Amino acid sequence: MNSFRQHKEKLDQLAAGHWPDILAQLDVPAHVITKRKAQPCPRCGGRDRYEFTDKYDRGDAFCRGCGHLDAFAIADACGVSFMQIIDHLETRFGVTRSRDAVAPAQLPTPYFERIWREAQALNEGDAATRYLRNRGLRLQTLPSSLRLHSHLEYKGEEAGEGEVNADARYPALVGLIRDHESKPIGIQRIYLDGLGGKANVGQPKKGLGKVNMGGAVRLRVHNGHLGIAEGIETAEACYELYGIPTWSCVTAGNVEKFVIPSGVKRLTIFGDSDRSFTGQKAAFALAHRYYDKVEVNLEWPDANPSAPFGDVDFLDILERTKHRNTH
Repeated sequence: MNSFRQHKEKLDQLAAGHWPDILAQLDVPAHVITKRKAQPCPRCGGRDRYEFTDKYDRGDAFCRGCGHLDAFAIADACGVSFMQIIDHLETRFGVTRSRDAVAPAQLPTPYFERIWREAQALNEGDAATRYLRNRGLRLQTLPSSLRLHSHLEYKGEEAGEGEVNADARYPALVGLIRDHESKPIGIQRIYLDGLGGKANVGQPKKGLGKVNMGGAVRLRVHNGHLGIAEGIETAEACYELYGIPTWSCVTAGNVEKFVIPSGVKRLTIFGDSDRSFTGQKAAFALAHRYYDKVEVNLEWPDANPSAPFGDVDFLDILERTKHRNTH
């Protein structure tokens, strides 16, 4: 047995029974390490197939699609690398790695990074650009933060009426999420039907990795003035409507947590107008966090964000603008 394997086994023994706390310290989301049935799986994205059990004191979980997962696999799915865990365990338990305990040259790669590396740059006429143009976007230049995966695995789950949810592979638009220091921390996946629409599955949009940790899909290069929106399509619509380089935070919850990178002096927040006020709440929360640090502006797809007439975002406004201009 090589020295590094022995070193890891010693760390595994010390960590036994402590994994929920260890994973929490590594910023694995709380719902991923809460002992509750029918939770979303951080690895395959299934909505109700995952359960964290810690059954064998190894940070164990079980997913009906992925099978058994240990703490390293769970952390990997959430964007925490193998060596990040090793370093954390050494610090926590005061264990020093000997000189001959050399880490393997090929370390496990986070699942989201493997998907990103398999995907290809966007090209005119491919499934991803057809989808984006079908949503009403001009895409004068194709963002390098978006790629097309030609056959990304989709794990089946309980199907709704008219939905095809068997395990299968679909083309998928993949957006790379980076944190405020530009480190890749996750991806957003949009499964496609190849004909200009989303795939006919229960959850065509799925995040993977540290999706709700304040990062964003950096669609355009900012010049000190940065726009923030929820979805990828909405963010690009804001850029086309206002000319402001706009990034996608993917979810409303992540809009609230967004951390601005260095060099931003002006922040424009493009809020969604939701019946539930979810989009409005997220936009105001972000504005409140930064109002005394940078110049902050809020834009709404409706004249009065406190009294929306329906669920509306800036992609809807772009489509209306194009409709008016053609009639």
